[in-house]
Amino acid sequence: MLEKKHVFVVAVFGAVLLTMAFSAAASSHGGEKAYAGTHVEFDTSENAVTEFTVDGETVFDSLEVESRTEAEARGAAGVGVDVGAGVGGEGGVDLSALSDVQGAAVANVNVGARASANVGFDSGAEFEAHDNANGVAVLKSGDEEQLVEVEIAADAEAETADQSVVTFTSDGTESSLIVAGEGEAGINDEGDVAAHLETGTNAVVRAYGEEKSEDDEQQERLIADGNVAAEVQFGEDREGEVAGDPADFLSGTDVDVDIDAGESVSLTVDRTESEGKVVMTTVTDAAVGTTEELNVEIDGEAAVEADSYSELEAGIGEETRYLVTETEAEGQAQVLVAVDSFSERQVVVEGEEEETVDETDDDVDEETDDETDDEEVDETTDETEDDDTADEEEGLPGFTVVAALVAALTAVAARSRVSQ
Repeated sequence: MLEKKHVFVVAVFGAVLLTMAFSAAASSHGGEKAYAGTHVEFDTSENAVTEFTVDGETVFDSLEVESRTEAEARGAAGVGVDVGAGVGGEGGVDLSALSDVQGAAVANVNVGARASANVGFDSGAEFEAHDNANGVAVLKSGDEEQLVEVEIAADAEAETADQSVVTFTSDGTESSLIVAGEGEAGINDEGDVAAHLETGTNAVVRAYGEEKSEDDEQQERLIADGNVAAEVQFGEDREGEVAGDPADFLSGTDVDVDIDAGESVSLTVDRTESEGKVVMTTVTDAAVGTTEELNVEIDGEAAVEADSYSELEAGIGEETRYLVTETEAEGQAQVLVAVDSFSERQVVVEGEEEETVDETDDDVDEETDDETDDEEVDETTDETEDDDTADEEEGLPGFTVVAALVAALTAVAARSRVSQ
């Protein structure tokens, strides 16, 4: 009987400890974000990505995605044949009415080793967050058409640049959602952002701080036109090491990064389609040594530098070119590389140190030259002085002859006076 009591006490004690452990773990998880990087933080609910911030500023409150098949099956407003022809074909999507997206369940959350996190949805869509200064995020539609609703703050302002780009300002941060390829983006009746993504199409979210620059707008246009395959921004990760996490904007793109910190960065870009595209990078002094002067090589051959976005675009599919643009951050530059064609290509960006003249050698050379000049001057002076001394000793030319003649005449005159 005593043994049974001991067993019972031990069992109860163990259950209490187990319950306390689970409670502590649940409490700890409840106070943490699903992802917290150097720049980007977000959380998740059962069916959405929530509280997405960049450098502490809110970009959007929630993002929900639902497959078009599911939306049509439940008779969702704004979806179906009654809408009229649109991007989706015979039955389009009315984005203004797309305000009741019932988000697919979050299937999994995977945090990358350093600078990224993925959220998978039951609809087949995937959300990728990249921990960089622009908080670049990519929503991939996968093998099904997807409907997207992005809820922004109640006091936020949204506007459409065209059918592919919506710009919205929330919490003082200006951001954009860009459909890269086949699809459309707009504003629904609730004032939130809505999008329709065709199969294999991605939507890109970028945050810019207080406002976009002209370069940002040019880059958004390139992305919306389906001309940007990927973007890699290099910076310090949470461990303080130089890192670069590739964001693929077009399906069938794979990018591997190799960093020789302080010297160069190398991107191995593999695409299933051969058509030329642009690869965007942001490099720092820590990554490439210096951003004052940059060189770009493709498969070991120097690329041609372009002076404008139009020149860069002209090289897509024709000639490998690159464009360097400045950023507000010191020691940082953007490099856009237009690749003529694809299979697997290697893009290398490296900083070129300015050539410095060795002042010590110059000083030595100048001193040597000065000494040589001084010696030549001294020698010339010595020769001049020697010539003057010789002239003094020898007299003027012809002086001795005249003196002798005068003496002879004087002697003759004297003899004549004696004879008289």
